[in-house]
Amino acid sequence: MGKIKIIFFDIDGTLLRLRAKELSEKTVEALNRLKANGIRLCIATGRTPVSLPHFSGIEFDTFLTFNGSLCYNDTETIFSNPISPDDVQKLIRNADSLGRPVSVATKSGWLPMDLTLICRIITRLLIYN
Repeated sequence: MGKIKIIFFDIDGTLLRLRAKELSEKTVEALNRLKANGIRLCIATGRTPVSLPHFSGIEFDTFLTFNGSLCYNDTETIFSNPISPDDVQKLIRNADSLGRPVSVATKSGWLPMDLTLICRIITRLLIYN
């Protein structure tokens, strides 16, 4: 087996103990040892980019967000597979017909609002702008 080049970490219940807000000192030390050995650190999560926590004492190299449908680092988007705007509009209409709240998440933010306003915004918004 070759040398390990990258390690992927989930956040909740993996890097962070449940209900914790910060990494333990031991976890930060272990992550920094990995980086010192040339191993890239990647967050792999279902969270949106704007909901990713910043952990003091460690910098991650790459991020897989939206359960892998948006992967990026500080300089580039590596992979992006957003839901099409037409499908997003269908989901919003279906949720509205069921009386369910809805919010749309993009790389740069959340859009929780009423159906009419969401439909207007989505027609102008590029998903994962």
